[in-house]
Amino acid sequence: MIGGISKKKLLEELEKKNKRIKELEIMESKYQQTRGNLLQIARNLNQRVSEVKCLYNITSLVEKPNITIEEIIKGTIEQIPKAWQFPEITCAKVTWREKEFQTENYHKPASFLKSDMKVYGESVGTIEVGYLEKKPDIFEGPFTKDERELLNSVTKQLCRIIEQKQSEDGLIRLKKAIETMRLGVTITDQERNIVYSNPADAKMHGYDVNELIGKDVRIFSPKEYISPIDEIDKWKGMTRESVNVRKDGSSFPVRLISDVVKNNEGETVGFVTISEDLTERMSAEHAKKAFETMRLGVTLTDTDRRIIYTNPADAHMHGYEVNELIGKDVRIFSPPDLHKYTTKSEITKWKGKVRESINLRKDGSLFAVRLITDVVKNIRGDTIAFVTISEDISDRVTIHEVDTENESKKKINFEEGVNPQEKIV
Repeated sequence: MIGGISKKKLLEELEKKNKRIKELEIMESKYQQTRGNLLQIARNLNQRVSEVKCLYNITSLVEKPNITIEEIIKGTIEQIPKAWQFPEITCAKVTWREKEFQTENYHKPASFLKSDMKVYGESVGTIEVGYLEKKPDIFEGPFTKDERELLNSVTKQLCRIIEQKQSEDGLIRLKKAIETMRLGVTITDQERNIVYSNPADAKMHGYDVNELIGKDVRIFSPKEYISPIDEIDKWKGMTRESVNVRKDGSSFPVRLISDVVKNNEGETVGFVTISEDLTERMSAEHAKKAFETMRLGVTLTDTDRRIIYTNPADAHMHGYEVNELIGKDVRIFSPPDLHKYTTKSEITKWKGKVRESINLRKDGSLFAVRLITDVVKNIRGDTIAFVTISEDISDRVTIHEVDTENESKKKINFEEGVNPQEKIV
């Protein structure tokens, strides 16, 4: 016995203590294991948070007003290192259409992951993420499976953003083009209500754009020209000439090109029509028809006096067919002795100049004419052509009665005092 306690009793107490110690050791081991698991879960959770934050920040880039694709790419590579295991030694590089964008710390990495970029199915570049120092292999080199999946997600997200940005930029350019074009463009829904009209179409019909939105497009058409809705649904690139109506009730000729707008399921969701005001063209055609049938001669020449148009009356008056005269010097109509040596500065001042003269036919015979000449200018005021109306007055004036003395004086004055370089020969 020891101190009144039997040896057996002491051994039993010692065994209990040892058993308790083992239990505590097991509990400590489980605690450490649980603690390690919790720490790993926390690390994984932080990693997932970093990954989600990375993708969110990349997605948010597109919300910045007027941001360019290059700025989006630069913003993306700034976000990538923050989502990797070792952000302090992580670098990133994007190659985009022969341009490179990289983090400030970028140099040739010890290990790297790469992902191909495809926009609308076309290979346009790569994204590369690397570690600047060697790390133990885990899944794909030192990179985890989650990091590979994250890089793939970043690549897909960036490509989607680029596609969206290109589409938006394309739409902006398209809208600007439509807004400034001279042809009218109007888009309607299935009920023929106007959802878009460009300034040209609105102005063509005498409206402001905001007056037209929501209106029935048939306000542009006389009742007798309105097509049934079931026929409109069959339109596909339909071209026709018709008559439209302005806000003030006046009508005008138009050429219309209509097409059907369909959604991805092939269902008709609207209609688009391009309108061209034919008033000027019709006026020009009517004028040409008038010139073709009038008895007075009409000839148009360029600034070098080459004939670019002559009507049948002028050609026949001088004994020619029209096609014989195109491209010829207009002085083919004038006897050599009466060729006008007029300076360019003088001829460009002509405006409704009226005179009597003597013209020459193809067979060499002469006849008296009355001529009215005017200058044709462009919108900048530059002289681009001359038009002359000719009237055969030989039935009432002989060639001997025509005063050509003034023309002769012009010739003499020219030869005496005008710079020959100014002559129109």
